Amino acid sequence: MKGFSLIELVITLAIIVVIASVGFLSLANYSSRRNITLSTDEVIAVIRDTQNRSITQEDGKKWGIRFTNSTSNPHNYEVFKGTSYASGTVSNFYSFRRKVTFTDPNDDVNVDILFSQITGVPDTSGIVITLTDGTYYGDILIRSNGTISDLISSDLVGYWKFDENTGTSTVDSSNNSNAGTLA
Repeated sequence: MKGFSLIELVITLAIIVVIASVGFLSLANYSSRRNITLSTDEVIAVIRDTQNRSITQEDGKKWGIRFTNSTSNPHNYEVFKGTSYASGTVSNFYSFRRKVTFTDPNDDVNVDILFSQITGVPDTSGIVITLTDGTYYGDILIRSNGTISDLISSDLVGYWKFDENTGTSTVDSSNNSNAGTLA
């Protein structure tokens, strides 16, 4: 009966370690993408529900949603009723999944989306809400006609929304700080 030599055993162990490492990295990558996909789907469901509340004029009011980048607020987005956000008008509080954040060019910012009664169109046209875990980005697009869609992307060098409306530069919404200069 023939046994394994030390070299054969080391080579076998090295192959097992490489295969396990590749499998672990693939699993982590899948988990990260899945986390952003699920977070994006959850936020879209809340946006659509808020839009429907406004269309049906629930409580006789317009309805809106506020996204917050503040570290002092434990809730990342809140559904409110009325023509503007106020703490007394909040109906529901929501938080993103673990490691997911709302990105915006401004650090401590609130983004309010108010939907019109009956039509459900947003008060602002072309709204983009971006969620990230640092690797993947989930964009939620709310068009001026009220349709909502999403886009998931990864490994970005930079992400420029071009939504500043003034000036000669555009902010990089990825974590890479690659601001753009408009020429």
